[in-house]
Amino acid sequence: MATSQAEVKPEKPYLPANTIEFRGSVGDLEVYFIPTSFNVAPESYDALRLFLERVVAHFTGTLGCNHEGFIQLVRFRPQEVVHRFSDNARKWLPQMGMGVWPDREPPRMWTSKDIENMDPQTGMPTLLYTVFRITAQGNARLDAMHTMAGTSCALQVFSQLETKKLMDYLKEVSLEFIRDRVFRVFPWYVPLLSLTGLKDPVSPVTLRILQNIRLYVRESVEDGGILIVSREPLEDLLPSLGCTFLEGEKVPQWRLTT
Repeated sequence: MATSQAEVKPEKPYLPANTIEFRGSVGDLEVYFIPTSFNVAPESYDALRLFLERVVAHFTGTLGCNHEGFIQLVRFRPQEVVHRFSDNARKWLPQMGMGVWPDREPPRMWTSKDIENMDPQTGMPTLLYTVFRITAQGNARLDAMHTMAGTSCALQVFSQLETKKLMDYLKEVSLEFIRDRVFRVFPWYVPLLSLTGLKDPVSPVTLRILQNIRLYVRESVEDGGILIVSREPLEDLLPSLGCTFLEGEKVPQWRLTT
């Protein structure tokens, strides 16, 4: 039977995420950015996936860091992204926690004043940023990172602290500024960062929450790309991660290669 025109899904465009840019330093932290169009053709992320796999190998194998993987699911994510996550949940064993913005006001419940002052165009702000931590052992975190690449949901954290100590530390710092009891009951917390929150002057809470993180990688829909924050100097490392320096650019840039 012939497929009706309504059943044919349009092909997604190929928009490769294959350039990494240096965006400056904040104290002893370096900030990099990979401009990315999310949820386009899967092959758009081939170079990105390979780069991230090499990053994991270096930070875990060479530097001895632990790799923690997270999936941030908030409203307005495409249905296919939610399905991809749910289809793999059994093997990833995701545990729900809370994402916190260390450069923003602490999360709190809405008040009647908030509702009265609501912008009818944008509606009420997001109340809770739900993030799932990959808890399965083996290659689950690597598999989740590879599978969810380019969905605007993936978040990776590398630390030389063991998992429990890192998660306890992030929770301790988060609860220092979260006062509303409704948001103090989660088993763990993870920072949500964007380029805006990493401009001078950076909030003391941001610097404190990053204190025990060696590398932070987040698909940032707010910025339109992938944010990388590193305590490890990356310039000399990038060639070994499959990156080629691009001459003549306004900001230092490297091409990700497959």
